[in-house]
Amino acid sequence: RPPRSTLFPYTTLFRSAETTPSAAAVSSSVITVHQNRDGEIAVDPTARWVWDSCPRLCEYLCTPQVAMTIRGKRVIELGAGTGLPGLVCSRLGAKSVTLTDLPSELELLRLNVDENKRDGYGDAPVDVRACAWGDLDAFSGERFNVVVVSDVLYHQPHETMRALAETLNALVAKDGVVYFAYHFRENLLHDAYFFELIDEYFEEKRRTFSENSDADENIWILELIPRKTKV
Repeated sequence: RPPRSTLFPYTTLFRSAETTPSAAAVSSSVITVHQNRDGEIAVDPTARWVWDSCPRLCEYLCTPQVAMTIRGKRVIELGAGTGLPGLVCSRLGAKSVTLTDLPSELELLRLNVDENKRDGYGDAPVDVRACAWGDLDAFSGERFNVVVVSDVLYHQPHETMRALAETLNALVAKDGVVYFAYHFRENLLHDAYFFELIDEYFEEKRRTFSENSDADENIWILELIPRKTKV
């Protein structure tokens, strides 16, 4: 476990809207995740930070239309880092949540899971597992209803992008959905290769642009569904 002196808490208050035939009730919940960029528990410290797309994705997941697709479903987060979006899904009533990252990043994920456990609130159970994109032996054909991804693309080699695309395709159920948050900055031309790849496997059902502030104007939230017929 990383020493407390290297941890930087990130706290968010999210609101989940639950609509009933008679009324709309809004509940609030606080999640705190620890960040760590000290380099003591991983080779690449960028995995252990809440980057710009992550809070926007969490807000999107909490919208009534999207929250309904999470309730009672099996959720997996790829490249989870701090695990914040997956923890939000747990609070939104998922059936189960699996947070994944490279083996070197799992210690911080487990810490964040432990520190956000609540007894008696109906949160989904959350487990932490290693998942290197392209290496799915440990999943033995498992499929998930919802796949959540945030801030994982930034000038990776093409083979890494292909491994991510193939992993998304392998893990999402045939009637499932992928929520993919992307902050394109100056790297869009390079990262366009990834979007060409996932077009083989997925249809883009919806694309939402963050409208919270000028600083967030380059954040996309993509809602992807598996193609019935591969192109």
